[in-house]
Amino acid sequence: MKSLHFSFFNTVNVPLTFCRVYEQMGHYSRLLTVYKHRGNIEEDICLNKKIFNPWWLKRIRNKREIEAETIIHQKALEGNIHFYKPSSKLEEFILKIRDNFRNIEFKKLARKYDLFEFDIYHFHGGIDFFRDSRWVKKLNKMGKPIICHYHGPDIRSRGIVKDIDEISCLNLTSEYDLLSLHPNLKYLPIPFDCSNLPQKTIGGDKIRIIHSPSNPQRKGTHIIEAVLQKVSKARNIEYLIITGASRQKVIEEKMRSHIAIDQIGNFGGTGYGVNSLETLAMQIPTITEFTKEYAEFLKGHPFILADKNTLYDVLIYLIDNEEYRKKMGILGRQWVLEHHSYKSVWNTMTNYMESTIPAVYKRLKQESIVKE
Repeated sequence: MKSLHFSFFNTVNVPLTFCRVYEQMGHYSRLLTVYKHRGNIEEDICLNKKIFNPWWLKRIRNKREIEAETIIHQKALEGNIHFYKPSSKLEEFILKIRDNFRNIEFKKLARKYDLFEFDIYHFHGGIDFFRDSRWVKKLNKMGKPIICHYHGPDIRSRGIVKDIDEISCLNLTSEYDLLSLHPNLKYLPIPFDCSNLPQKTIGGDKIRIIHSPSNPQRKGTHIIEAVLQKVSKARNIEYLIITGASRQKVIEEKMRSHIAIDQIGNFGGTGYGVNSLETLAMQIPTITEFTKEYAEFLKGHPFILADKNTLYDVLIYLIDNEEYRKKMGILGRQWVLEHHSYKSVWNTMTNYMESTIPAVYKRLKQESIVKE
């Protein structure tokens, strides 16, 4: 079978990794993205459009996101879904004009890449190339199965695109907190390939701690940095906070680290992502914060849990206990291999398809050939 994935960004390589899952099972898969992701992340079909994002617009967007998250969570508590809608008549007008201009470009893309000739479609973020969802609507008329993948800000800040939500056969997420914001989301671990990661090359007489947030504000970097400064006065350590660097650079820095901190605080969901999967797979004990509910949901995980009140003590214990660090490092890699391998994620995803799109499930099972 042929699957097409669409996303505005190949965010931390997750959309493209889902393509790789299909490919490993013997299927043809492509990813179409609109903007190139920072950090020199691999792309497939990328339109490489320029982003208009000056500092003053970033401030407006950040403010709107915080306000939107409050509204969305309140609606969820009331048992309602928050659907996306333009913030003003002016925004609605601009989006309509943009969609009409994009339509000319899209027709050329559709012909070049046969965008209507795939068997199954994954829309990452639950949105298509057009804000009025005309691509998804046409695919629906053609009888094409639609799957939506939600990754966080798409629901937490923007809200659900109602037209696509009504068409989607299956809704997936790897973000636990999103399950409370939409009644029909299925939890799917992020697929992760450990085979290409380098081994740790730890040296020196200092314990090295790394924190590599993609979004410092949402990862509680201000809290983490303050605690690291305090720890550095009590123990012979060095620490690095790195953000905005290429993936290759981040991996190089992780290679030389003894301990990793993913996030502290709940500034947009707690938990973990590709950042933590990398450190766990490299046998680096990894600290993060979970909500109580998430910790119960993810039983058997290898994370070392902390919050702003316990982070200092957790770090001191890890620094002083080499054997515990080694034990947690081994457990971390084993857990990633067991729960996040392509085959494991494929089995979970296709099991969901069995009850939602049985015809696709049957074909996938019949045509799958595992590529080693």
